[in-house]
Amino acid sequence: MVPNNGVGRMSGGFSFDFFPNDKVRIETGFRLLRTVTDLPRNDNNIYGFLGGGLLGSPTTVGTANDGWYSANRQTEALSAMVARDNSLRVLPRVAVNYTPTDWFTHRLSVGADLTRTQGRSMYPKNVFGWYGTADLNSGEIYEGRESANRVTVDYLANITRHLSDDISADISLGGQVVTTNTDMTSATGTGLISNDARSVGAAARRVGTQSYSENRQAGVFGQLHLGFFDRIFLQTGARIDKNSSFGVNAKTFVSPKVGLSYVLSQESFWQNGMPDFFGTFRVRGAYGTTGRAPANGALWIYDTAPYSIQAATGGTAGGMVPANIGNKNLKAERGSELELGFDASFFDERLGLEVSYFNKTSQDLIL
Repeated sequence: MVPNNGVGRMSGGFSFDFFPNDKVRIETGFRLLRTVTDLPRNDNNIYGFLGGGLLGSPTTVGTANDGWYSANRQTEALSAMVARDNSLRVLPRVAVNYTPTDWFTHRLSVGADLTRTQGRSMYPKNVFGWYGTADLNSGEIYEGRESANRVTVDYLANITRHLSDDISADISLGGQVVTTNTDMTSATGTGLISNDARSVGAAARRVGTQSYSENRQAGVFGQLHLGFFDRIFLQTGARIDKNSSFGVNAKTFVSPKVGLSYVLSQESFWQNGMPDFFGTFRVRGAYGTTGRAPANGALWIYDTAPYSIQAATGGTAGGMVPANIGNKNLKAERGSELELGFDASFFDERLGLEVSYFNKTSQDLIL
Protein backbone atom coordinates (compact mmCIF):
# COMPACT_ATOMS: atom_id res chain seq x y z
CA MET A 1 0.00 0.00 0.00
CA VAL A 2 1.35 3.42 -0.97
CA PRO A 3 0.10 6.84 0.19
CA ASN A 4 -2.65 8.64 -1.75
CA ASN A 5 -4.20 5.32 -2.73
CA GLY A 6 -7.84 4.66 -1.99
CA VAL A 7 -11.31 4.17 -3.41
CA GLY A 8 -14.77 4.63 -1.92
CA ARG A 9 -18.07 3.56 -3.46
CA MET A 10 -21.67 4.12 -2.57
CA SER A 11 -24.71 2.93 -4.49
CA GLY A 12 -28.44 2.65 -4.01
CA GLY A 13 -31.67 2.57 -5.93
CA PHE A 14 -35.31 1.61 -6.03
CA SER A 15 -37.94 0.36 -8.48
CA PHE A 16 -41.71 0.87 -8.44
CA ASP A 17 -44.46 -0.67 -10.56
CA PHE A 18 -47.95 0.81 -10.80
CA PHE A 19 -51.05 -0.74 -12.37
CA PRO A 20 -53.75 1.91 -12.97
CA ASN A 21 -55.93 -0.77 -14.59
CA ASP A 22 -55.63 -4.20 -16.17
CA LYS A 23 -54.41 -2.72 -19.49
CA VAL A 24 -51.71 -0.32 -18.28
CA ARG A 25 -48.52 -0.96 -16.32
CA ILE A 26 -46.05 1.78 -15.38
CA GLU A 27 -42.52 0.78 -14.36
CA THR A 28 -40.13 3.26 -12.78
CA GLY A 29 -36.65 2.96 -11.39
CA PHE A 30 -33.80 5.05 -10.09
CA ARG A 31 -30.18 4.20 -9.30
CA LEU A 32 -27.43 6.33 -7.82
CA LEU A 33 -23.70 5.53 -7.81
CA ARG A 34 -20.94 7.58 -6.20
CA THR A 35 -17.21 6.84 -6.48
CA VAL A 36 -14.26 8.72 -4.99
CA THR A 37 -10.80 7.60 -6.05
CA ASP A 38 -7.41 8.81 -4.82
CA LEU A 39 -4.65 7.79 -7.19
CA PRO A 40 -0.92 7.65 -6.48
CA ARG A 41 1.36 8.70 -9.28
CA ASN A 42 3.01 5.62 -10.66
CA ASP A 43 4.34 3.77 -13.70
CA ASN A 44 6.82 5.94 -15.63
CA ASN A 45 5.82 9.17 -13.91
CA ILE A 46 8.93 10.91 -12.55
CA TYR A 47 6.91 11.73 -9.44
CA GLY A 48 5.67 8.15 -9.02
CA PHE A 49 6.38 6.08 -5.93
CA LEU A 50 7.43 3.00 -7.87
CA GLY A 51 8.12 4.16 -11.42
CA GLY A 52 10.57 7.03 -11.01
CA GLY A 53 10.40 9.04 -7.83
CA LEU A 54 12.02 6.59 -5.45
CA LEU A 55 14.43 4.88 -7.83
CA GLY A 56 17.94 4.66 -6.49
CA SER A 57 21.05 5.27 -8.60
CA PRO A 58 24.57 4.52 -7.36
CA THR A 59 25.98 6.86 -10.01
CA THR A 60 24.60 9.90 -8.17
CA VAL A 61 26.22 9.22 -4.79
CA GLY A 62 28.01 12.36 -3.69
CA THR A 63 26.06 14.58 -6.08
CA ALA A 64 22.97 16.72 -5.39
CA ASN A 65 20.79 13.64 -5.91
CA ASP A 66 22.94 11.68 -3.44
CA GLY A 67 22.00 8.14 -4.45
CA TRP A 68 18.60 8.85 -5.98
CA TYR A 69 17.59 8.87 -9.62
CA SER A 70 16.05 12.34 -9.27
CA ALA A 71 16.63 15.17 -6.84
CA ASN A 72 14.28 16.00 -3.95
CA ARG A 73 12.06 12.96 -4.28
CA GLN A 74 11.45 12.32 -0.60
CA THR A 75 8.40 10.37 0.48
CA GLU A 76 7.02 13.58 2.00
CA ALA A 77 7.20 15.34 -1.38
CA LEU A 78 5.45 12.51 -3.25
CA SER A 79 2.80 12.05 -0.58
CA ALA A 80 1.90 15.75 -0.60
CA MET A 81 0.64 15.64 -4.19
CA VAL A 82 -3.08 15.21 -4.78
CA ALA A 83 -4.77 13.28 -7.61
CA ARG A 84 -8.47 12.66 -7.00
CA ASP A 85 -11.42 11.64 -9.16
CA ASN A 86 -14.96 12.13 -7.89
CA SER A 87 -17.87 10.82 -9.96
CA LEU A 88 -21.64 10.78 -9.49
CA ARG A 89 -23.83 8.69 -11.79
CA VAL A 90 -27.63 8.85 -11.89
CA LEU A 91 -29.73 6.35 -13.87
CA PRO A 92 -33.49 7.09 -13.94
CA ARG A 93 -35.93 5.14 -16.10
CA VAL A 94 -39.65 4.86 -16.77
CA ALA A 95 -41.59 2.49 -19.00
CA VAL A 96 -45.28 2.40 -19.90
CA ASN A 97 -46.86 -0.86 -21.10
CA TYR A 98 -50.27 -0.68 -22.76
CA THR A 99 -52.20 -3.81 -23.75
CA PRO A 100 -55.53 -2.83 -25.33
CA THR A 101 -56.18 -6.45 -26.39
CA ASP A 102 -54.53 -9.79 -25.74
CA TRP A 103 -52.99 -9.71 -29.24
CA PHE A 104 -51.79 -6.10 -29.41
CA THR A 105 -49.19 -4.62 -27.00
CA HIS A 106 -47.27 -1.34 -26.74
CA ARG A 107 -44.21 -0.43 -24.74
CA LEU A 108 -42.63 3.03 -24.44
CA SER A 109 -39.51 3.38 -22.30
CA VAL A 110 -37.32 6.37 -21.49
CA GLY A 111 -34.01 6.05 -19.71
CA ALA A 112 -31.04 8.24 -18.96
CA ASP A 113 -27.44 7.84 -17.85
CA LEU A 114 -26.29 11.12 -16.29
CA THR A 115 -22.69 11.32 -15.08
CA ARG A 116 -20.92 14.17 -13.32
CA THR A 117 -17.16 13.81 -12.88
CA GLN A 118 -14.71 16.06 -11.07
CA GLY A 119 -10.98 15.54 -11.44
CA ARG A 120 -8.38 17.39 -9.40
CA SER A 121 -4.62 17.33 -9.14
CA MET A 122 -2.34 19.53 -7.06
CA TYR A 123 1.34 20.19 -6.48
CA PRO A 124 1.56 22.00 -3.14
CA LYS A 125 3.58 25.14 -2.70
CA ASN A 126 6.98 24.44 -1.09
CA VAL A 127 10.39 26.08 -0.52
CA PHE A 128 12.40 22.85 -0.89
CA GLY A 129 12.32 22.56 -4.66
CA TRP A 130 10.49 19.25 -4.50
CA TYR A 131 9.14 19.25 -8.05
CA GLY A 132 11.95 20.53 -10.20
CA THR A 133 10.38 23.62 -11.81
CA ALA A 134 9.62 27.02 -10.40
CA ASP A 135 5.96 26.86 -11.47
CA LEU A 136 5.28 23.54 -9.75
CA ASN A 137 7.15 24.54 -6.62
CA SER A 138 5.09 27.73 -6.39
CA GLY A 139 2.00 25.52 -6.19
CA GLU A 140 -0.18 24.35 -9.08
CA ILE A 141 -3.72 23.09 -9.09
CA TYR A 142 -5.81 21.60 -11.91
CA GLU A 143 -9.57 21.24 -11.84
CA GLY A 144 -11.62 19.45 -14.52
CA ARG A 145 -15.38 18.97 -14.49
CA GLU A 146 -17.29 16.94 -17.04
CA SER A 147 -20.97 16.21 -17.52
CA ALA A 148 -21.89 13.32 -19.80
CA ASN A 149 -25.55 12.66 -20.57
CA ARG A 150 -27.08 9.82 -22.54
CA VAL A 151 -30.85 9.73 -23.05
CA THR A 152 -32.59 6.81 -24.78
CA VAL A 153 -36.21 6.60 -25.96
CA ASP A 154 -37.55 3.23 -27.18
CA TYR A 155 -40.93 2.26 -28.56
CA LEU A 156 -42.08 -1.25 -29.41
CA ALA A 157 -45.45 -2.49 -30.69
CA ASN A 158 -46.22 -6.18 -31.08
CA ILE A 159 -49.13 -7.87 -32.87
CA THR A 160 -49.72 -11.61 -32.54
CA ARG A 161 -52.45 -13.21 -34.66
CA HIS A 162 -53.48 -16.61 -36.01
CA LEU A 163 -54.22 -16.18 -39.70
CA SER A 164 -55.64 -19.72 -39.79
CA ASP A 165 -55.45 -22.92 -37.80
CA ASP A 166 -52.06 -23.67 -39.33
CA ILE A 167 -50.52 -20.21 -39.82
CA SER A 168 -49.54 -17.73 -37.08
CA ALA A 169 -48.00 -14.28 -37.45
CA ASP A 170 -46.06 -12.09 -35.07
CA ILE A 171 -45.37 -8.52 -36.18
CA SER A 172 -43.06 -6.13 -34.31
CA LEU A 173 -42.63 -2.43 -35.08
CA GLY A 174 -40.57 0.11 -33.18
CA GLY A 175 -38.09 2.92 -33.06
CA GLN A 176 -35.25 4.25 -30.99
CA VAL A 177 -33.67 7.67 -30.45
CA VAL A 178 -30.39 8.11 -28.56
CA THR A 179 -28.91 11.50 -27.68
CA THR A 180 -25.44 11.82 -26.18
CA ASN A 181 -23.73 15.02 -25.12
CA THR A 182 -20.55 15.79 -23.23
CA ASP A 183 -19.61 19.13 -21.69
CA MET A 184 -16.17 19.57 -20.12
CA THR A 185 -14.61 22.59 -18.44
CA SER A 186 -11.07 22.61 -17.07
CA ALA A 187 -8.82 25.22 -15.48
CA THR A 188 -5.28 25.38 -14.16
CA GLY A 189 -3.95 27.78 -11.56
CA THR A 190 -0.26 28.40 -10.84
CA GLY A 191 1.20 30.25 -7.89
CA LEU A 192 -0.77 29.46 -4.75
CA ILE A 193 -0.99 31.88 -1.86
CA SER A 194 -1.55 29.02 0.57
CA ASN A 195 -1.86 25.27 0.28
CA ASP A 196 -5.05 25.47 2.32
CA ALA A 197 -6.79 27.54 -0.40
CA ARG A 198 -7.22 24.69 -2.87
CA SER A 199 -8.98 26.42 -5.73
CA VAL A 200 -7.95 27.72 -9.12
CA GLY A 201 -9.37 31.11 -8.18
CA ALA A 202 -6.81 31.40 -5.36
CA ALA A 203 -3.87 31.12 -7.78
CA ALA A 204 -1.88 34.04 -9.19
CA ARG A 205 -2.13 32.85 -12.81
CA ARG A 206 -5.15 31.09 -14.25
CA VAL A 207 -5.95 29.50 -17.62
CA GLY A 208 -8.99 27.49 -18.66
CA THR A 209 -10.78 25.82 -21.51
CA GLN A 210 -14.16 24.31 -22.32
CA SER A 211 -15.41 21.79 -24.88
CA TYR A 212 -18.83 20.48 -25.89
CA SER A 213 -19.95 17.66 -28.16
CA GLU A 214 -23.35 16.22 -29.05
CA ASN A 215 -24.41 13.22 -31.07
CA ARG A 216 -27.86 11.97 -32.06
CA GLN A 217 -28.87 8.72 -33.66
CA ALA A 218 -32.31 7.47 -34.61
CA GLY A 219 -33.59 4.21 -35.99
CA VAL A 220 -36.82 2.43 -36.87
CA PHE A 221 -37.30 -1.28 -37.35
CA GLY A 222 -39.87 -3.87 -38.32
CA GLN A 223 -39.98 -7.64 -38.03
CA LEU A 224 -42.35 -10.33 -39.28
CA HIS A 225 -42.34 -13.83 -37.80
CA LEU A 226 -44.50 -16.47 -39.53
CA GLY A 227 -45.17 -19.97 -38.25
CA PHE A 228 -46.51 -22.75 -40.50
CA PHE A 229 -48.02 -25.92 -39.06
CA ASP A 230 -46.12 -25.28 -35.81
CA ARG A 231 -42.91 -26.63 -37.39
CA ILE A 232 -41.69 -24.20 -40.06
CA PHE A 233 -40.80 -20.67 -38.93
CA LEU A 234 -39.81 -17.76 -41.15
CA GLN A 235 -38.46 -14.50 -39.76
CA THR A 236 -37.64 -11.39 -41.74
CA GLY A 237 -37.02 -7.79 -40.75
CA ALA A 238 -35.01 -4.63 -41.27
CA ARG A 239 -33.72 -1.63 -39.36
CA ILE A 240 -33.15 1.86 -40.77
CA ASP A 241 -30.67 4.13 -38.96
CA LYS A 242 -29.47 7.71 -39.25
CA ASN A 243 -26.69 9.46 -37.30
CA SER A 244 -25.85 13.13 -36.80
CA SER A 245 -22.10 12.42 -37.13
CA PHE A 246 -22.56 12.85 -40.90
CA GLY A 247 -24.12 16.32 -40.50
CA VAL A 248 -27.36 17.66 -41.95
CA ASN A 249 -26.83 15.62 -45.11
CA ALA A 250 -26.63 12.35 -43.19
CA LYS A 251 -27.76 9.36 -45.19
CA THR A 252 -29.74 6.47 -43.78
CA PHE A 253 -28.45 2.93 -43.88
CA VAL A 254 -30.60 -0.18 -43.92
CA SER A 255 -29.81 -3.42 -42.10
CA PRO A 256 -32.03 -6.32 -43.27
CA LYS A 257 -32.19 -9.88 -41.91
CA VAL A 258 -33.91 -13.17 -42.72
CA GLY A 259 -34.05 -16.49 -40.93
CA LEU A 260 -35.66 -19.91 -41.38
CA SER A 261 -36.00 -22.90 -39.06
CA TYR A 262 -37.65 -26.28 -39.56
CA VAL A 263 -38.56 -28.70 -36.75
CA LEU A 264 -38.09 -31.99 -38.60
CA SER A 265 -38.97 -34.06 -35.55
CA GLN A 266 -42.59 -32.88 -35.88
CA GLU A 267 -42.96 -34.70 -39.19
CA SER A 268 -44.50 -38.16 -39.23
CA PHE A 269 -41.67 -39.67 -41.31
CA TRP A 270 -39.20 -38.63 -38.57
CA GLN A 271 -41.31 -39.92 -35.70
CA ASN A 272 -41.90 -43.29 -37.41
CA GLY A 273 -38.39 -43.79 -38.74
CA MET A 274 -36.08 -42.69 -35.88
CA PRO A 275 -35.10 -44.70 -32.77
CA ASP A 276 -36.91 -43.95 -29.51
CA PHE A 277 -33.93 -42.22 -27.89
CA PHE A 278 -34.12 -39.39 -30.47
CA GLY A 279 -36.07 -36.36 -29.28
CA THR A 280 -36.57 -33.05 -31.05
CA PHE A 281 -34.50 -32.02 -34.07
CA ARG A 282 -34.48 -28.59 -35.65
CA VAL A 283 -32.40 -27.20 -38.51
CA ARG A 284 -31.94 -23.44 -38.84
CA GLY A 285 -30.28 -20.79 -40.93
CA ALA A 286 -30.11 -17.02 -40.79
CA TYR A 287 -28.52 -14.11 -42.59
CA GLY A 288 -28.36 -10.61 -41.17
CA THR A 289 -26.56 -7.30 -41.45
CA THR A 290 -25.58 -4.61 -38.96
CA GLY A 291 -24.46 -0.98 -39.14
CA ARG A 292 -22.51 1.37 -36.89
CA ALA A 293 -21.91 5.07 -37.50
CA PRO A 294 -18.71 6.82 -36.38
CA ALA A 295 -18.96 9.19 -33.44
CA ASN A 296 -17.04 11.84 -35.42
CA GLY A 297 -14.53 12.29 -38.21
CA ALA A 298 -16.80 12.90 -41.19
CA LEU A 299 -17.14 16.68 -40.86
CA TRP A 300 -14.64 19.52 -41.19
CA ILE A 301 -14.15 21.09 -37.77
CA TYR A 302 -12.39 24.26 -36.63
CA ASP A 303 -10.54 25.55 -33.57
CA THR A 304 -10.79 29.07 -32.22
CA ALA A 305 -7.74 31.32 -32.40
CA PRO A 306 -7.12 35.00 -31.62
CA TYR A 307 -5.94 37.35 -34.32
CA SER A 308 -4.63 40.88 -34.22
CA ILE A 309 -6.70 43.89 -35.33
CA GLN A 310 -4.55 46.42 -37.13
CA ALA A 311 -6.43 49.57 -36.24
CA ALA A 312 -5.85 52.75 -34.28
CA THR A 313 -6.94 51.10 -31.05
CA GLY A 314 -5.19 47.77 -31.71
CA GLY A 315 -6.47 44.75 -29.83
CA THR A 316 -7.40 41.20 -30.77
CA ALA A 317 -10.54 39.41 -31.86
CA GLY A 318 -11.73 35.85 -32.13
CA GLY A 319 -11.05 33.82 -35.25
CA MET A 320 -10.76 30.19 -36.24
CA VAL A 321 -8.33 27.84 -37.92
CA PRO A 322 -8.87 24.36 -39.44
CA ALA A 323 -8.58 21.62 -36.83
CA ASN A 324 -9.56 18.48 -38.75
CA ILE A 325 -10.39 18.51 -42.44
CA GLY A 326 -12.74 15.55 -41.98
CA ASN A 327 -13.38 12.73 -44.38
CA LYS A 328 -16.43 13.25 -46.56
CA ASN A 329 -16.09 9.68 -47.84
CA LEU A 330 -16.43 8.19 -44.35
CA LYS A 331 -19.23 5.64 -44.24
CA ALA A 332 -21.05 3.70 -41.60
CA GLU A 333 -19.40 0.42 -40.69
CA ARG A 334 -21.34 -2.51 -42.13
CA GLY A 335 -21.30 -6.14 -41.10
CA SER A 336 -22.97 -9.25 -42.48
CA GLU A 337 -23.23 -12.69 -40.97
CA LEU A 338 -24.42 -16.08 -42.19
CA GLU A 339 -25.32 -18.71 -39.61
CA LEU A 340 -26.30 -22.36 -40.17
CA GLY A 341 -26.88 -25.09 -37.62
CA PHE A 342 -29.13 -27.56 -35.90
CA ASP A 343 -30.45 -28.36 -32.41
CA ALA A 344 -31.15 -31.89 -31.21
CA SER A 345 -32.19 -33.61 -28.00
CA PHE A 346 -32.05 -37.21 -26.83
CA PHE A 347 -33.38 -39.50 -24.10
CA ASP A 348 -36.58 -37.56 -23.34
CA GLU A 349 -34.85 -34.14 -23.46
CA ARG A 350 -32.19 -35.17 -20.92
CA LEU A 351 -29.34 -34.60 -23.37
CA GLY A 352 -29.06 -31.70 -25.81
CA LEU A 353 -26.77 -30.92 -28.72
CA GLU A 354 -26.35 -27.60 -30.52
CA VAL A 355 -24.13 -27.18 -33.59
CA SER A 356 -23.57 -23.82 -35.33
CA TYR A 357 -21.50 -22.51 -38.19
CA PHE A 358 -21.18 -18.80 -38.82
CA ASN A 359 -19.23 -16.53 -41.13
CA LYS A 360 -19.06 -12.82 -40.35
CA THR A 361 -17.66 -10.11 -42.63
CA SER A 362 -17.10 -6.43 -41.79
CA GLN A 363 -16.80 -3.64 -44.35
CA ASP A 364 -15.63 -0.03 -43.87
CA LEU A 365 -14.40 -0.99 -40.40
CA ILE A 366 -14.20 1.96 -37.99
CA LEU A 367 -10.87 2.02 -36.16
